[in-house]
Amino acid sequence: MLILLQSFVILLVGIIPSVILHCTESDTELVCSNSQDHMAFEDLQDFGQRHPNLSKVVFTGHNIPYLGKNSLGAVRHDSLHTYNLSNNNIKKIDPGAFHYMRNLKTLILDDNDWNFNANVDHPRVFNHSQLTTLSLNNAFAPLNTADKNSSEVFEMLDVIFTNSSMESLVSLSMRNNRIDGLPVDFFDNMTNLEVLDLSYNHLPRVAFNLLALEKLKILNLHWNSMTHIDNSLLFNLSLMYNGGRGQLQTVTLYKNPIACDCSVHDLWRWLNTNNKTLVEDIDKLTCSSAPLDTMVGSPLMSFTLADLVCKKPPKGETYIVLGVVLGIVGAVAMVILFLNRSFFIGKYRSCRETLGSKHEHSVYSTTRYDSVR
Repeated sequence: MLILLQSFVILLVGIIPSVILHCTESDTELVCSNSQDHMAFEDLQDFGQRHPNLSKVVFTGHNIPYLGKNSLGAVRHDSLHTYNLSNNNIKKIDPGAFHYMRNLKTLILDDNDWNFNANVDHPRVFNHSQLTTLSLNNAFAPLNTADKNSSEVFEMLDVIFTNSSMESLVSLSMRNNRIDGLPVDFFDNMTNLEVLDLSYNHLPRVAFNLLALEKLKILNLHWNSMTHIDNSLLFNLSLMYNGGRGQLQTVTLYKNPIACDCSVHDLWRWLNTNNKTLVEDIDKLTCSSAPLDTMVGSPLMSFTLADLVCKKPPKGETYIVLGVVLGIVGAVAMVILFLNRSFFIGKYRSCRETLGSKHEHSVYSTTRYDSVR
């Protein structure tokens, strides 16, 4: 009886940790999800060291502030094609974290706290010529943008992308990262990109070089901060779509705070040509502001151009604005006069002396003429 009890305890000791940690492992696959911070970076390395033939690793919900060098151990993982490290509180990534994974195709780093500026000295992070899918949704530390926009902050990530092997990348997702701007050349070396997801950010416009993405098929821009869609973006999308004959197949723009006034006419016309099939869920492209309160929340395409007008300010407001403008002009003129008072005083004295001299000469000439007579 005692022997049976001991065997049962040993069995429980072997089973309970795997149940608590929700880990299943085999020679080719590791799936380990845990939200109680039981697993550390060393455990991940240990798993990889024991299983050099892994093809898929899902290691999520742990606490790994620093993803160090050789994250799956110092052994080659030539069979590994999928690596998911979501929700691990990753703050810093060693440039050698993904070494020995030369055939890696899918890398998922969602829901982390990566401060990519920590890689300023070693920007070559994604050194994989076979990488086709990179997911960075809600992956970055909160951006300190008090004195700069995120396009400046993201210049370091741009350096990381430029120094890494990104030419084979087919899908890039960067949803929900509070991005309000990206460098112009941010995607220039991703020449094979087909899917780009920038939804759920704060982009007020698309300023990056879209035409560099010659193979792009899907562009997600929904849930951003675009009140107006620039004509340059519409022109580039038209070139890439080419009436359904180009590579581009789908663009999402819904849930942007579109201003439905006279400034939206070009977008309305563009959508009413042959681009309705390009823009997905066009009925969700609704008005955030409009001339009439009853129009707010309604689909843009439910209105005519005659409905989309700009409000004219009341006559009283016009006079107020004119008065303010004239006041500002007058104040500027007074400041200029004051700052250059020496110059103007000198000119005034010079003119006065000149006029006085001419007056004296005129009086003298008249007196002389009278005396001669």
